[in-house]
Formats: sequence, C-alpha cells, structure tokens
Amino acid sequence: MGSASSKPEAAAAAAAVPATTGAPISSSSGGCPVQRKAAGGSPEGCPVQVDKNKKSGTVYNVYSQPIDSTNQMPSTANQLPAPQQTEELSTNRVKSNIPKGNTNQETWTYPSPQMFYNALVRKGKLGETTESDIDSVVALHNNMNERTWGQVQAWEQLAGEDDPKLLKFIGKPSELSPKARLKHYMLNHPLPFDRHDWTVQRKDGTTVRYIIDYYHDDTQSSTEPGSGMPTLTQRVPSLMVDVRPAIDRPQELMQRALNMPRALAENKTNFEPLPFKPSESLQSTLAESMQVWDDIQKNKIEEDQQKDATPSNISEKEATALASTLQDAGTKCRKAQDRLQNCTDAVDCQHASLDLTRCLGKLWCPLQHDALVESLTKSNTDDNTIEVSLERLSNCVGSAHERAGDAREAYPSIFATTTQR
Repeated sequence: MGSASSKPEAAAAAAAVPATTGAPISSSSGGCPVQRKAAGGSPEGCPVQVDKNKKSGTVYNVYSQPIDSTNQMPSTANQLPAPQQTEELSTNRVKSNIPKGNTNQETWTYPSPQMFYNALVRKGKLGETTESDIDSVVALHNNMNERTWGQVQAWEQLAGEDDPKLLKFIGKPSELSPKARLKHYMLNHPLPFDRHDWTVQRKDGTTVRYIIDYYHDDTQSSTEPGSGMPTLTQRVPSLMVDVRPAIDRPQELMQRALNMPRALAENKTNFEPLPFKPSESLQSTLAESMQVWDDIQKNKIEEDQQKDATPSNISEKEATALASTLQDAGTKCRKAQDRLQNCTDAVDCQHASLDLTRCLGKLWCPLQHDALVESLTKSNTDDNTIEVSLERLSNCVGSAHERAGDAREAYPSIFATTTQR
C-alpha cells in the first residue's frame, strides 16, 4: 500500500502516545453505561458496581476495572470489536523501546490495531479511516513516539542523565505551546497537528516535563509501496517533532538557551532541532495546517451537533439490503421476539432480551456477536469482558435497527415489497 503518512491526524486523534492500555469506559456523566431494568421497565442499577472494599488508593470504573493513573484508562486492555466494526483487527501489541517510570526493566507497550480503532471510535475521530487503514495508522503512531523518545534522550544526555524513563503523558491537541504560537504568528510557520506533554523520571526521582509539537509536511510524503508501514526506527520525512524541556525551572531555561545551542555548534549531540523558520516546502502546508487546527477547535461543537444530527443519506442499495436483513430477522428471531413479548418477570425478561440481542446480532453484527460468544464460552473470561462484549453487541444491534428504521422512512416502497414476499 502507499504512504499513510499524508494523513497523520488519525494517529494523533487517538493520541500519539506510547502505551494506550485500552478504550476507557467512563462514568464521568454520572450515569451507568449499561442499565438493567426491573419488571416495570424502570432502571434497576448498574450491572457491576464499584467495590468499595477495594484497596485504598486504586481507582475503579463502573465495571470494577482498575484505572491506570498515567493515562486514565483501564489497566486491562479492551480488545473487543467496536459496535459498528465490520472487519476483524489484530489484537497483537508491540513493545516499545521507551522505559516505563517506576519500574525496573519494563517498557511501555503500544496499543494494538483493535485498541487504536476503539480509541478513534470512542473519541469520534474515525472520520474516513477504515479498518484497512488501521495497521498503517498504528505503525506511524509507534514510529512517531520512538522518534520523540530519541529526541528526549538527546536532551537528557545533555543534562548528564543516562537512564531516563517516561513516567506519564498527556495529549493537548487544542492547546498551542508558546513556541508554536510564536513561530506561527511571527514567522508564518504551519500549526502543529498535535501537542503532547511527557513527564520524564530521572534516577534520583526528579521529573522533567517535555513539550512536543508534531508537524506534518505533506510534500515530503512517499508514495512508494510499503511506505505507510514504517518500522519503529525508520525515518518518515513527512513527520516532524519539536521536542524540548518545558521551562518550569531555571535549569531547563539554561539547557534551551545555552547548553543545547553550544552542543549543536560543537557537534556534541545527536539532537535534531526543528528550525524556527519553516522550509519552503513546509510553508506551503500553512493553509492546510490552519484548516486542521480549525477542525480541532471545532471538534467539541461538532461532536455535540452530531449527537442530534439526522442520519446520513441512505442509498437505495443499502435500503434494499436492510429490508432483506430485517425480513430475515423477523423469521429467524421470531421465537426470541415472542418470548420477550410474553416474559413475566424481570429475570425472564432479561434472559429473553439477551436471546433476542444475540439472535439479531448474529444477523446484523457478526463480529460483535462472535466476540460475545467467545467471552461466554471461554472458561477464564472475567465478568468485565462479558459485560463490555454484551454492551457493544447491544449498541451495534440498536444502531442497525435505527438505520433500518431510517431506511424504511426513506424508501417505504422497498420495505413494503420485501414484507410481501
């Protein structure tokens, strides 16, 4: 395949960080992601409650999953298919070369393609990215982080530190760093497509914050086959990183103002500085970078609008396919539908609802259905995985049913013809 480096924003959207541990299941809204219903149809409560007797100091989400404080994500990776996913993705994870803070020999682990896809879906950043693009996006993501760490190491070596470790990180895509702001407004430098802050831990326990701006020069993108799948150490000319310690202390100011310029002049460092003034090719991407920045700033508003937006246009071909699958569902899932309509108590209704969801899921959401079946049949599967598998299958079935309803409204004649067959 050709280069995917011309679209690095997908990698940044999920967070260009070394070790995502999974897509978080957040309870920040104060509600419960999956509600049980009592006999009268009223919410009965969360299926899994936080264990108040858990070890003090550990934070858990509503599925009783311990949360990793370094990235606010479940400590156990979520490798389940997303609700709308149609193609299987790899769950294999690659070990980085970046040492992890507060450990002896451990390094950060990069997210798998499935985890990365889940993160894009969760953040509403999937855009035009398809399942077939994810391997390339992950390869670029990992490559960017290895390159960033190499730059961090150069700064640390200048400070006399030979064993730095990455303690934690945070993405700040909507915040311009002072340097990026100065370069843009004073020198017409393109805007970064992402910004991150990394906290590095030294041997004596002290920490240093690094600011990283990520830039993209589309004119340097390669179209050679395989260029979109770089190794961890391969150089990608179209992706540039501007790494420097934050001026949180006088020592960092001295490093940036005097020590690094001197080391560069005397060829005593392998640090690769990104010039203040943009190259001619990079300056040609100014308009595109400003558009990306505007999109980032408008993202929250767009996400809110999308919640209430009408569904995208449905083609006649899709409506015909939906009508056919809806007819199949009416035939193959009739027993489950009848059982749900005639259930007598909460337990019976819950079982009937699960049976119908599984039946419809087998027709409409085979990938999510298979993930649930696997979680139910494996002897060592924990309850958290089963709960999330069921939630994703339910979400997928619900989305498919809503899509069929929209198609029926747009093409009533197709559905009328199908149901008369």
